[in-house]
Amino acid sequence: MEATISTRGATNLKWNSTASASNQRFWTSGSGGWGYAQDQAFLAHLHKWVIFQPDLVVFGFAIENIRRNLYLFRYFYKQGRAEIPLSRPRFVLEDDHMTLINSPTCSPRQTVKILENFSDGELAEHETFYHNDEYQARFWHHSRLLSLLVATSREYKIYRSDNFSDGEVYLLSQAIIEAFATAVHDNGSKFMILHLPPGNHFEDYANTGEF
Repeated sequence: MEATISTRGATNLKWNSTASASNQRFWTSGSGGWGYAQDQAFLAHLHKWVIFQPDLVVFGFAIENIRRNLYLFRYFYKQGRAEIPLSRPRFVLEDDHMTLINSPTCSPRQTVKILENFSDGELAEHETFYHNDEYQARFWHHSRLLSLLVATSREYKIYRSDNFSDGEVYLLSQAIIEAFATAVHDNGSKFMILHLPPGNHFEDYANTGEF
């Protein structure tokens, strides 16, 4: 049997060993990588791998990746801990329709200029992890307790959008996966979602029987 499989994170999946054990021939290719968001895997498939018309596309679903769909600049997502000034495209939902912004992405030199006055730029409203007052003098910055409360409140707001079906995190992730599946099916391929739970979820499963 000949099978073409396009996977996200294929290097971590032992397809070749499986193929050898079953005496079958597979050609595999990965359209994602470490740090990829779901939308980047989708775009990589559209622009790189769709021409190969794979028999099967395996989409690796990792829950942490759904937050990655919401940022444009890694600097803000990592809260200043990313030294490389890179941006990425992202989808935004408008009336249940996905629109791709920051595509093509700005160059590193342009990114530095954009970040210097980010709050006045057109991309600021779509950068979920950017808070203008974190870069301004605010009274709560003089108190560790108040600063902690503000940070906790913001984290909880994102947490709620992670865990509620009407939140942006959930809705955008669902829209991306549905668009990905539609594009794969329209190309004559099969689409499979492979759940990749984090390690701590296995502990929860042992206690509750659920992921």
